[in-house]
Amino acid sequence: MVVGGLIGCDYAFGIEELRRLCAKTDVQKKDIFLKDALLGIFKPLPGTDTAAKDELARAVKRLQAKSESMFLGSALFHGNLRIDLIFLYSFCRVVDDLVDDSGYDKEQARYWIRNCSIALNNRFKNDQTTGGAKFNDPTMALKYNELQSSVDHLPVSRLSREPLHDLLKGFEMDLEFDYTKGCFPIRDEVDLDLYASRVASTIAALILDLVYYYYYHNKPIHPPDHLEHVTKAGKEMGKALQLVNIARDIRRDAAIGRVYIPTSWLRETGLTPIDVIHRPTSADVYRLQERLLEKANICYTAARDTIEELPHSVRGPIRATVDSYMEIGRILREKKGKNLEGAKLSVPLWRRLLVAWSAMLQKKY
Repeated sequence: MVVGGLIGCDYAFGIEELRRLCAKTDVQKKDIFLKDALLGIFKPLPGTDTAAKDELARAVKRLQAKSESMFLGSALFHGNLRIDLIFLYSFCRVVDDLVDDSGYDKEQARYWIRNCSIALNNRFKNDQTTGGAKFNDPTMALKYNELQSSVDHLPVSRLSREPLHDLLKGFEMDLEFDYTKGCFPIRDEVDLDLYASRVASTIAALILDLVYYYYYHNKPIHPPDHLEHVTKAGKEMGKALQLVNIARDIRRDAAIGRVYIPTSWLRETGLTPIDVIHRPTSADVYRLQERLLEKANICYTAARDTIEELPHSVRGPIRATVDSYMEIGRILREKKGKNLEGAKLSVPLWRRLLVAWSAMLQKKY
């Protein structure tokens, strides 16, 4: 009876969330109460417009394939906040893939960034037109439709515009790399911080936008600068995760002519970015990997306690998401400079689940 009752409640809440997902208007009631969910069982099922449901299914599969940490983290949130986060994560993955899949064709990458910027501007203006783009190449048409759909399902009424466009500026920094001309835009630690802020701190700010909407919207905030303080810490945490990402992918980035280790750091050890491209697994390079991880740990330590200032129901999921990603750095340290050959380093499932469980219970393991 207990199990059957829980299943019934999950079904009722799921139907109510689906009804809100398919609604043409913005979410007004942020919380779903048990009474509303149970009464919703007796209402007609949501309409036949399946676009939102289909896009949500694609977004979940995309996260599962592309980002294990974000996929795990999103599963720990609940309700409409979880759905919004999935759409946000998915959008970031779509744009990142479009730029990276362009390879050395920088004009094509700029084309996707430009179209993404246009689509975002139209979305914030509540202009649902897609621009009527036509392609002779079916692959290009498929990519364009995927981009447009990911933008169309962003919860823009609950997001700030500036972080989204700053994210695109981060992708533009990627296009400045040109090893044939000796062009490496991460010249010093200031450039490293700027890049990490654009591609990761922006996402942290957008996540907090959604948290603020669902928990603080139209409510008095005490102290008044509380959200500003939390946002600043969130951006620092985003920077920490990006530094771990850079440390993990030194060899993979070198393979496509990119070196995110600051040139000034390389110069201190007698290296150049070209040396990293030719010998990305050398002992000197991995000593610099340790320096990146140390910088990431400093940012992480400075910001982690601020998670406890968030609403109680989101603290555990955010801790689990962050700690799952930071576990990559711990594994890199255990390997003592030896990265996995070929495939991207990944945290084993059992270890990822242990980290998530410990983070949800706020335990050290």
